[in-house]
Amino acid sequence: MVPEAELREALHGELVRRLQWSWRHAQLLKKTDPLSALARQMDLPVTLARKYAELARGRRANGEEDEPTPGEDDRDAHHPMTAATAMRAPLFKVSNHHTATCGEPPAVDGDAAGTYFGYFMNEYGEQAIYTYDHETGEGVVRMGDTGWHDAHRVKDGQAEGLVLTKTEAMWLRTCWLATGGLKDGPTPGTDDASGRG
Repeated sequence: MVPEAELREALHGELVRRLQWSWRHAQLLKKTDPLSALARQMDLPVTLARKYAELARGRRANGEEDEPTPGEDDRDAHHPMTAATAMRAPLFKVSNHHTATCGEPPAVDGDAAGTYFGYFMNEYGEQAIYTYDHETGEGVVRMGDTGWHDAHRVKDGQAEGLVLTKTEAMWLRTCWLATGGLKDGPTPGTDDASGRG
């Protein structure tokens, strides 16, 4: 049994945390600068979002910066999100864990306009890639263990022709939701009828 004093202290701490989040969120809704937009999207304090933007620009912990890209506009130095988007270093790199019998894995270009990609690996090292084309509204999943060459259509958050584990199904549904799977209805837990949360 938890003593009442400890319970009150824990409840007070949770209320303070919730009020601070609510105040921060309300303040961010009023701002339109790129840093505030990043903080709002990532649900972070602005100071932490600023640190992420600085890291993306190439600033190191010791205060040194990477050499600027030739031809970089000096105005970008004052807009961390603009400069961060100009970086071309890979954000995410992963190798194929499947044998040659599974086929050639898809080449994923994360910079392809209008395309969303999601990556998953289960506890056995089996990999999957979700691709969604915003222009056509088509989503497909490819899995190494079923053969990389087979693209399984995703409809209503489920892959056609596949039996997925619970974790694979949860990942796929999350990808589907991230690409606007509920755009015709409200997102559960929100009052927003646009489905964007």
